[in-house]
Amino acid sequence: MFSNKKGFAPIFIVIIIAVAIALGGGALYLSKQQATSNKGQEEPRACTQEAKRCPGGSYVSRTGPNCEFAACPAFSSSTVQIRWQTYTNKRVGYQFQYPADQTRDLSETIKYNKNSEPLGKDTSQSPYQDLVQFSIGRTSYGVRTYIGKPFAGSTYGSVDAWIADETIPKASSKLGDYDRIIIDGHAAYLLRSGATAYILNSGSIYDIGATKGEGSAPKEDIIYKQFLSTFKFIPSTASAGPPQASSGQATSAIDTSTWQTYRNTKYGFQFKYPSDHTAFTSFDEGKRILNPANSQSEEIIVAEDESKVFCCEPVTLTISVVNEDTSVGAWLDKNLNKYMSGGNIIKKDVGVASKKAVEITQSASGLNSVHKLIVIQPGNYLIVVTESAPSALLDKVISTFSFIQGF
Repeated sequence: MFSNKKGFAPIFIVIIIAVAIALGGGALYLSKQQATSNKGQEEPRACTQEAKRCPGGSYVSRTGPNCEFAACPAFSSSTVQIRWQTYTNKRVGYQFQYPADQTRDLSETIKYNKNSEPLGKDTSQSPYQDLVQFSIGRTSYGVRTYIGKPFAGSTYGSVDAWIADETIPKASSKLGDYDRIIIDGHAAYLLRSGATAYILNSGSIYDIGATKGEGSAPKEDIIYKQFLSTFKFIPSTASAGPPQASSGQATSAIDTSTWQTYRNTKYGFQFKYPSDHTAFTSFDEGKRILNPANSQSEEIIVAEDESKVFCCEPVTLTISVVNEDTSVGAWLDKNLNKYMSGGNIIKKDVGVASKKAVEITQSASGLNSVHKLIVIQPGNYLIVVTESAPSALLDKVISTFSFIQGF
């Protein structure tokens, strides 16, 4: 018997070809699957080394697959700084507060005859300029004191004269570029377009400012306002420096035995004031004379320093009669904001010459504000007493106020 080998060969060849096709197709399929898988797994892309400044002063960098800036941390302008520390300068008599944990490079410099010298320099010369400054972020803050006589040969009469003096470098010599404000009971000017304030005290000028660097943070503007609001005068220990903000004499120590008496016979009140002063109602700036008050006057003014009436910002006591048949409370509700626009207002009931009255004081006041306001109701009219700034002398005048017997 013979086998059929010729018929078996074609079948074998067909099987081999089919296996080859299957293997090739599988390999092609796996190759495509691998390519698809790798397509979603590209190598990470390196982000550019950039940083963005956030409102609070911090920085964030690019991150993530799309190299986007990270979110800025939360920032609240109302809580810029919690821990503030007090700096005191007894050489020229002031103090202020600053955020200690953000401050760097707090320095003190005294200048003698336009040459800067470090503190502790042994010299017989009087300093003419005192500078204290500190830095936060990209902003430098400071107080520069131009000490009157050593700097200018005489004391300054007003902030206006200082600003108008174009020979002295400053932010601007035009009064129109400033807003009038009150700092610690003293008239001052604040530059509208920058962080600079000028204030006069006892013949010396205090420049309270901030110099912002490029890219300074918004919180640094807020810090300046807080720094400025904490500035106040204290007694000075330096013989060449200015004295304290008030007259420096306790009210109880002022002798009134030689004072003269003003009497108002129309409304029945009187008070004493220094014999070398004038109780006046108005003044003539051209003739430089004060127009004296008479016994019928409805407004009487006494100035602490009469030489400043015609040129500067004198500290004054004003006693006015208000012919309104109203209560003290109702009058204050209607008029208080005309006299006081600052903060830290203290209100209390007092007795003035055996009459009930209300006394209101504020430690920091704004434009056209007064330091002290007293409203007395002796009858169907009111007597309003105002003191423009703290003054021991004028406080003593107020203490002598009384009503004439029979009124």
